[in-house]
Amino acid sequence: MKKRVRPLVILLVLLLTSVLFLSGCQKTEVAEPAGDQPAEEAAAAEPAEEAAEKVKVGVSIQGNQSTFWQFVVAGMGKYYSENPDLADVDLVFADDDAVKQITQVETLIQEGIDVLIFNPVDPVASRPALEACETAGVPVLVCTDDILPEDQYLRKVFVGSNHVAAGEMQIERVVETCGEDAKIAILIAPPGHSAQIGRSQGYANGLAKYPNIEVVVQDTANWSADEALQVVGNWLADGKEFDYIVCQSDVKMLGAIQAIEEAGMTGKILTSGIDGIDDALAAVKNGTADMTLFHHGEIHGYEILKIAIQVANGEDVDEFVFYPYGEATSDTIDEYLKVAADRKQLVEDYFDIF
Repeated sequence: MKKRVRPLVILLVLLLTSVLFLSGCQKTEVAEPAGDQPAEEAAAAEPAEEAAEKVKVGVSIQGNQSTFWQFVVAGMGKYYSENPDLADVDLVFADDDAVKQITQVETLIQEGIDVLIFNPVDPVASRPALEACETAGVPVLVCTDDILPEDQYLRKVFVGSNHVAAGEMQIERVVETCGEDAKIAILIAPPGHSAQIGRSQGYANGLAKYPNIEVVVQDTANWSADEALQVVGNWLADGKEFDYIVCQSDVKMLGAIQAIEEAGMTGKILTSGIDGIDDALAAVKNGTADMTLFHHGEIHGYEILKIAIQVANGEDVDEFVFYPYGEATSDTIDEYLKVAADRKQLVEDYFDIF
C-alpha cells in the first residue's frame, strides 16, 4: 500500500505546482495592457506623467530707483502673469552696489537657478558674478546694458537696444535742427559703462559723417541731473558757446535744461536725451527739450524673460536681440505720451508681481 501511495502523492504535488505556476503567469499577462485594449483603458492603466518642472530664473538688476528699470521689471511681470506655469522667478535689486550684486548672484546660484537675467551695476566689477555662473553651468542673459567686450563670451544672449544707433540718431537730429556746421556739447554716461561706450561710438560715427560739426566741450555727469546742472552751469559761466547739448540719458538732459534756464538761455540751446522718461517727454511737449529717444524697457523685460526660459529649456536663440529706439520730438510727442501712459499702467499692474 505504501508503495502505491507515494507515486500518487508525488503526482498530486506536481499537478498543484503546475496550476500555481500557470496561475502566476496569467496574472503577469493581465498586468500588461492587451494590444486590442481601448485607448482610454490603456491610458488609465499607465501611471500618470509628472507635470513638467518649472524653470528657475534668477534676475539681478542694478537698482529700482530709475523708472526705466521699473519698466523692465514690469515687462517681466507681464510675461510671467501670462505664463505662470513656465517658470519661478527670483528677482533681486543690487541698489547700485557692485559688491552686493556679486553676493546676490552667488546666492541665486546656490539656490539652484537654471538661468540668470543680469543687468550689471558696473561692467568691470561684474566679472566675478559672470565667472561664478560659468563655473556653475548657469547661462547668462544680459539686459539693456552689456558687459565688457572681452567678457561677452561669458553671456549667452544680449537683449536691449543698440547704443551705437542711439548715438548716431542724436547726431542726425543735430544736423536736422542746427545744420552741418553746428557747435555741440556732450554729456556722457559714466566712462566704461556699455551705454557710454556704445553711444560715444555712435557720436564718433556721426561726426565722421559730418566733419564740420564742432564738439566745443565734453564731460561726464554720470547718471545725475544734479551733476549735469553743475557741469553745464560751469560751461555757460565760462562763456562756452554751443547750439546743442547731446546727453547720453534723460536725467542728464533735465539737469542741462535747468542750467540753461538759470542762465536765461532757454530757446537758444537745444538738448536731446535718451530713455523717454516722463519728465523728458513733458520737456519735449513744452518745448524746453528738442528730443528724447524712447527706450522700450518694458519690451526688454517681457522678451528677455521669454528668451531666458527658452535658453533654460535648451532651445536655440539669437545672441543679440535689439529693439529700436523711437524719436520723440515735437512732431511725434503725442504718440509717445500715449505709449508712456500705457507703460505707467504696466508698472502699476506688474512691477510688484515678484
